[in-house]
Amino acid sequence: MRLSTNNDFGRIPELCPVWRVSAEVYHAEGETKLWVTFFGESRKNPTREAHADLQLSGARKLTHEWATLSESLSDKRHWPTVAEELGLNDGKAARVIMLGPSRYAVRIDAEQTERLFRAKMCLANAHGFAIESEECIVEIEATCEPEHSDEAHQFAIDRTVVRIRNAPPGSLADVQAAAVSECASQGLSSAAAARVTTAAVLSRLWELGDFGIIYSLRARTDFFYEAVN
Repeated sequence: MRLSTNNDFGRIPELCPVWRVSAEVYHAEGETKLWVTFFGESRKNPTREAHADLQLSGARKLTHEWATLSESLSDKRHWPTVAEELGLNDGKAARVIMLGPSRYAVRIDAEQTERLFRAKMCLANAHGFAIESEECIVEIEATCEPEHSDEAHQFAIDRTVVRIRNAPPGSLADVQAAAVSECASQGLSSAAAARVTTAAVLSRLWELGDFGIIYSLRARTDFFYEAVN
């Protein structure tokens, strides 16, 4: 979870300077860690901005207040706004599930999945949301997940695309292997997995603008010439 104070706070005349704050909160193995950076006017040179980095992992009350603010994303009243931010202007809410501290999943149905898929939005990408209060802005990430198994194959195709981006394939066999591995990790049914084909993944790569990967895979076929003596 990332946090920052509003930038409208200025200096209070003839009193003390006001510092902006940027913070990151990490939750791991039952432990909460907090790193804070303060930004403000330099005393030595007022025309320059100064900053100070501190670790405040013992500030439990402060992190609890921030965490409580971040949890408001799972409030049903905000679900229509979440759907709208994703580009789903169909009047239907997107169900938000809290997976853990500052970790959320947005469950979308088959119609919403198809809409995002056709809009060339990679379903595997995380989406950033900012929750703003009078004192601060909390930034968290949420990933889309299929509400039902009917649209799971589209998520598998996009997640295979991400796998390929992270480890570019040397051949079409590598593309197929990545697709099979992704289907297995999602536990897709045989019917759904059958729709995550090499051709479907290549088509999706092209739709999402990953032309370099496509060109490298087709180079041997499209640019193979016999040596001329």
